[in-house]
Amino acid sequence: MIKDDTCLVAGNLLLVADGFSQQLREDMINSLLFSQLYASAKVEKLKDADRWYKECATAMENVKWQRAVYRSKSFEPEDNAEFVVRDAVVSQVLSLFGVDQAEMFERLINCIGQSLVEGVNGLVVRENAVTTLEFPGYDYSTIVLQMGVLGAGPALYSVFVCFDAFNEVEIDFLNQRFSGKYIVGNVSLDFAKQLLDHKGFERSRMREKIIDILPDSRDELVLELCLEDID
Repeated sequence: MIKDDTCLVAGNLLLVADGFSQQLREDMINSLLFSQLYASAKVEKLKDADRWYKECATAMENVKWQRAVYRSKSFEPEDNAEFVVRDAVVSQVLSLFGVDQAEMFERLINCIGQSLVEGVNGLVVRENAVTTLEFPGYDYSTIVLQMGVLGAGPALYSVFVCFDAFNEVEIDFLNQRFSGKYIVGNVSLDFAKQLLDHKGFERSRMREKIIDILPDSRDELVLELCLEDID
């Protein structure tokens, strides 16, 4: 039996599987929250996704989550091809990081899909991942989404997805089949594995420093999405 804890951290998605201490969970969330707020103070994510991602990654390293693996993939789909966020993420994670991590990303995406369809939390997920400009006869949408899972190590495995499309974006956009004909330019995917430097984290009193920097509204920026047992 696996108990997943899935939450939205400043608009970005995180799954923490059962087996981690409450302190490590809090350290992970606070580190991620600090890094995302730092990046957002530099640049608006939905307007310059590439720079936002780089700022966030730099901030994570500064708080002692050291990047051990990084891969990027950028491609322009053929007109007759389809692009599905779920399929692209899971297949690439399987290739890069293995079965256990791919299964965790599947569970994360299942939770997100449920939230998107069923509740108010899904609206918050969508507001932070999709922006749409409406024109007569068509919509122009930008999808920017960061997802992460906390695995053994402890290690943060993360995926950053970004693309533009003329398609109408469905409620459950992670499972939507986007037509290559209507995707504008390239689909960009960034994959990373970051390891916590325990000694450096404790020696530099990073936990206390992050807590001091985080805003009083910290709890409002962390939204629980799923907490359930999975066979």
